[in-house]
Amino acid sequence: MKTISSLFLLLLSSLTFAITPEEMKGLLDRSVFACPERIWPGLNFSNRRIVLAQPSLNQAFALQNGAMTSLEASVATSFGDSFSMEEINGEKTVSVNLEQDGGVDFVFGLLVHEGFHYFEQDSLENQGYLPTNREARYPFASEPRLQRLELWNSLRDANLRNDPSALSRAAFWHNLYSQTNNSDGMDMIEGSAAYVELVSIVLSKIGCDVTDSALHEAILAAIIEKGTSPDQGYESYTIPPL
Repeated sequence: MKTISSLFLLLLSSLTFAITPEEMKGLLDRSVFACPERIWPGLNFSNRRIVLAQPSLNQAFALQNGAMTSLEASVATSFGDSFSMEEINGEKTVSVNLEQDGGVDFVFGLLVHEGFHYFEQDSLENQGYLPTNREARYPFASEPRLQRLELWNSLRDANLRNDPSALSRAAFWHNLYSQTNNSDGMDMIEGSAAYVELVSIVLSKIGCDVTDSALHEAILAAIIEKGTSPDQGYESYTIPPL
């Protein structure tokens, strides 16, 4: 009996942390749908097709133009991924599994991040900003990782401490890194999506009526809290937002 009770509590806790379709719509309504211009120029998710899947409940919902409609159960039961991006009947669609681990911010951020890639980044790719290899090169080269870490530290100091010399240091480290490395594609593609994700999460918590200065402070606090690491596959997500 005790074992059954423990399993029940574990299941209950996992369900408690799952995000519902209504909650996801509410997060979008308070951020991406409400004030896209405060997130990214030209951003427009409102008329895009978004699918919210709950596989264990055999439920899936399409969200578009402010309306949420129920889909066939087969859409949910066949959904085995964290997210997907595909054309359905000629229409770009981003789908996300609401039951995956990571918490509300993670699932919401994932939807916005991947949605930005799929819905909004054609212009960047047309300009030649294509992702480069994000995997660490072996043998591990320490100097590029140090240079990128120092770049992040300098940008942090410029924002947090209003240090006039910090931008000069940032330029030094960026130029030194660029002499033998090129991550412009990854920085533009993943960095811009990471920024849109982060600002959307912040706005979903504090709302669109916040002042510019308060929004800037909240964004900066979120960036600093997230931090960075000397990891080639991670740097392009953490340095560009600063």
